[in-house]
Amino acid sequence: MDGKPYYHIESAQRAIRILKAFQPEHRVWGVTDLSRHLGLSKSVVHRLLLTLEQEGVVQRDVESGAYRLGMEAYHIGMVYLGQWNLPGDSARYLRMLVHDLEMMAHLAVLDAGQVMYVNVVYPPRYAGGEEFSWAGRRQPPIRSGLGKVLLAWMPRARLNQLLEPLAFEPITHRTIADRETFKKHLAQVRKQGYALDDQEISIGWRCVAAPVFDHTRQVTAAISVSATTQQMPLDQIGHVARTVTQSALRLSEQLGYR
Repeated sequence: MDGKPYYHIESAQRAIRILKAFQPEHRVWGVTDLSRHLGLSKSVVHRLLLTLEQEGVVQRDVESGAYRLGMEAYHIGMVYLGQWNLPGDSARYLRMLVHDLEMMAHLAVLDAGQVMYVNVVYPPRYAGGEEFSWAGRRQPPIRSGLGKVLLAWMPRARLNQLLEPLAFEPITHRTIADRETFKKHLAQVRKQGYALDDQEISIGWRCVAAPVFDHTRQVTAAISVSATTQQMPLDQIGHVARTVTQSALRLSEQLGYR
């Protein structure tokens, strides 16, 4: 730390622990339950809550006496969200995937019902594949691992609405060409946590994709790697999938996902 002494401020650490205790599954805390949860005395927790309440970071319900996050916590969160730059933030993770797997890496989002490639990173001395993968390209979501991931966590009504006008025409003999079969396939994608495009767009090419979640726990993007079947043989898909999903999770956490 640049030779500077580190000063541990215990009260600051405890206040932060209190704020971190407020989660989507536990939005309201009483002093007794919170002190038990944190392993701190009621008097310490109460004093800290009073200070946080004074600053507007938490607020107390007059009738129950319980605490919840206050408006200042929202303002701080919005400042953090305003720092997001998905293409820029994702670049580091895509480069790591390229370094670790020596495969082409992508970031895509769903825009107007189409998969839009936002960022693409190629390995050094890469040859092949550019004809179907570049930043700015759009394609129907039923024709790629990225599209499968972007659809798999979608509410059923929205999914049906999006799929209705799409033509399930085979591109290769491995393309899923039936709407109901495709929906069942999406359920499997969600269950396993990643999607595989096994030569469904181009014979000789495979793609593994994983979801990127935002702070609302919604899928906001997808990342993937693509390679030839020689570069990504069937016995390597598990390893590739774990690597891609781990990178997607780290990017999700950077976007506020818990």
